[in-house]
Amino acid sequence: MPTFNQMVDEVKTNLAGYTLRQDRISNLNNTGGINATDLAIQIGSSENLAKGIIEIDDEQIWVNTFDRNTNTLNVIPGFGRGYNGTTPSPHAQNAQVIMTPTFPRVSVKTCYRDWETDRKSTRLNSSHRL
Repeated sequence: MPTFNQMVDEVKTNLAGYTLRQDRISNLNNTGGINATDLAIQIGSSENLAKGIIEIDDEQIWVNTFDRNTNTLNVIPGFGRGYNGTTPSPHAQNAQVIMTPTFPRVSVKTCYRDWETDRKSTRLNSSHRL
């Protein structure tokens, strides 16, 4: 039986096959990774630097500026970490960094949880059998 995270990964992979827009991906390059409050994030490639939302693991982060010379994304203080209600978390060196994710992990997880809640509710409240 796959884990919840494996199911989310599979859904994201399948959904990506139905869109012309492919996510821009790099890796976290800070030595030792980053903690939950770091505001400077180094990535492996300057090809994908952009202002906006990035996703590392289950956290969304708002990037305000970037430096192509050092491959550094600068997070806006205050609301940049844990953007869109995600939880600021530490992330390991070489973790996948997705720039402007098409299908954010948090959205896929929310859909799964909503579906499961609806499924249980329907089963409990149903007066007929299929």
